[in-house]
Amino acid sequence: MKVMWLINFALPTIAKGTAVNVNEGWISGMLNALVEFNSIHLAICYPQKRTKEVQYDTNTNVEYIGYPQKENSIKYDPDLKKVFGDIIDNVAPDIIHLMGTEFPHCYSMVEACMDKKIRQKLVVSIQGLVSIYSQHYLNSLPVEVVYGRTIRDWLKNENQSKAAKKLKSRGEYEEKALSLIPNVIGRTDWDRACTMQMAPNAQYYHNNEVLRKSFYDGKWSFDNCEKHSIFISQATTPIKGLHIMLRAMPLIKKKYPDVKLYVAGANISAFPIYKISSYGKYLKKLIQNQGLCENVVFTGPLVEKEMKSRFLASNVFVSSSVIENSPNSVGEAMILGVPCITSDVGGVKNMIKHEEEGFIYQTDAPYMIAYYVDKIFSMKADATLIGAKAREHALQTHDPIINGRELIEIYRKIKNENTEDDA
Repeated sequence: MKVMWLINFALPTIAKGTAVNVNEGWISGMLNALVEFNSIHLAICYPQKRTKEVQYDTNTNVEYIGYPQKENSIKYDPDLKKVFGDIIDNVAPDIIHLMGTEFPHCYSMVEACMDKKIRQKLVVSIQGLVSIYSQHYLNSLPVEVVYGRTIRDWLKNENQSKAAKKLKSRGEYEEKALSLIPNVIGRTDWDRACTMQMAPNAQYYHNNEVLRKSFYDGKWSFDNCEKHSIFISQATTPIKGLHIMLRAMPLIKKKYPDVKLYVAGANISAFPIYKISSYGKYLKKLIQNQGLCENVVFTGPLVEKEMKSRFLASNVFVSSSVIENSPNSVGEAMILGVPCITSDVGGVKNMIKHEEEGFIYQTDAPYMIAYYVDKIFSMKADATLIGAKAREHALQTHDPIINGRELIEIYRKIKNENTEDDA
């Protein structure tokens, strides 16, 4: 059976030695799981900006197809429908698996399938849903941050309000795509509720994700972690909720003056005046006005091994997002046994049991973050017990063999239904 994936960014196996963007760790995880099964021949269609021609690489056991992407990938490109139509003709897949709906190229692939009357071959895995994320993007942001502008914002004609509207605009293509895709793969109550509201006639399949390979090895130890340290794995947009975490820090610092908050990624609060956004400026204000300059550390971008090391070095991991589906960062922390605190958003409750495997707090309540951080810090080595239960759960949730087999079975069901329809 031949399956073609459409992904949003190049995978590390493609991007090695090139300037291609790399992302989507869970897709790398599932790729590693599926290549173990000889019954599937994979073709991976990904965006690239190196050439204006479609690039085919068939020298490996996985076929890679790089299609030309224009500079602004968040805008609908009417030319992509034909490009994808030609790729479909060349690859001749039995199944076309869309990895997420966040970008308009997903809708372009749906259009190509509609033109060729092969809509029934389509299946989509839900990652986030930008049409829903746009409704939460501005949560807990002050009005002056939502509508205010820095020099950078004036030059780009942007602010946080406009950023939310851009997400909503992308969501229109997402909703169009979902209304036409007959098969949906999800893993949480949240994504099932949202997709069934947008696509009530679609067949919903459950399939958990596979994490990046290195995270299955290694285990958190209280003795080896940096005491009173907190880790947040992303913070470049308000969705990740760093502003809420920073509002919790003074409460934590009262009892733990040496507390350190490590934030993965670029320090957007330290950008020069002509580059800093209104959100970056707000983060800078929170850090400075609350006396946190010595307590907040931005690590810069971290590759997989560095991310894993940072998890293991931390006393607690916090996911402070204002909206998520099933955040991979929570899964990665859990599978390493790192004590976790997460906001009650999206499908998080399907991942972690409150008080048994970690702690779940009300999204807009920084004082509850502080409460649970104190609880974990106070537990000291006993926090290992919660981490161990979380790890046991995560090893089941993210089992590569089980999840790989389930995905293949989903493919078979869809293919068989297509065969029956053609008969």
